Amino acid sequence: MRKGLAALVGIIALVSLTAAAEARSIRYHAQHPIPAKFGGGFCYITEPHVHAFGPSDPRLYRMHDEEYYFVGDPTPFGYDGPRYSYYGPHPVVDVGVEFGEPVYCYLDGPHYHWYQPVAQAQFEFRGGAYWYVGDYDPIYYRQRGRYVAINEAYRPVVWERPVVDVTVAPPAFHGVIVAGPGVHGHAVVAAPAFSAVVHVEEPPPASIHVGVGVGVGGPLVVGHGHVIVAEPPPRTVIIREHHDNGRHEGWYKHGKH
Repeated sequence: MRKGLAALVGIIALVSLTAAAEARSIRYHAQHPIPAKFGGGFCYITEPHVHAFGPSDPRLYRMHDEEYYFVGDPTPFGYDGPRYSYYGPHPVVDVGVEFGEPVYCYLDGPHYHWYQPVAQAQFEFRGGAYWYVGDYDPIYYRQRGRYVAINEAYRPVVWERPVVDVTVAPPAFHGVIVAGPGVHGHAVVAAPAFSAVVHVEEPPPASIHVGVGVGVGGPLVVGHGHVIVAEPPPRTVIIREHHDNGRHEGWYKHGKH
């Protein structure tokens, strides 16, 4: 009787330990930051895997088959791998993930990702960065209100962004160009020496005319003022000036986009 009771207690303890272990197992789809309270740094595992901790900020992730996929700029988290420069919102075109539908990065301004666009993804490389010049899928607009919060997550973070010359932005770029001496981050941008918010609404192309000469007196950073992208409005450009002295496929796999 005692042996049977001991065996039952052992089984219950084993089940409890297994359940606890499963409860602590958080699934990640690819590379991602490690929360500071668990040591910080970056996890470079490119295949699906598990950890005993969840993401420090869910706004930097999307769920893919019940796995967290990091969609932000990995640079401020100690990432030390291949990086490609982007400007503005764009589709996520990572080789290691097939979402089944278009998924977008909603980061404003210049930023990095570890993946390079594939040829059919409709990006144009100008001024030091890839600009998305294709049409946004309707899901981009439906989900923008939810996922644009990634910019708030990065607002207090200080990190070096790619140097981008916004004066040579592709005419077909749909998004918002923001340049100026902001106070958050070190987003270096080759741009005119004034604080400007350029509001470019769809559909493109829209030309940007700046009436102040390009300055060379120190780096400028991406501002975080009033930025709006409407859908789908007439072609408009508004400028406010304040002088102040490996494998590349992603959701494009099999030619889908």
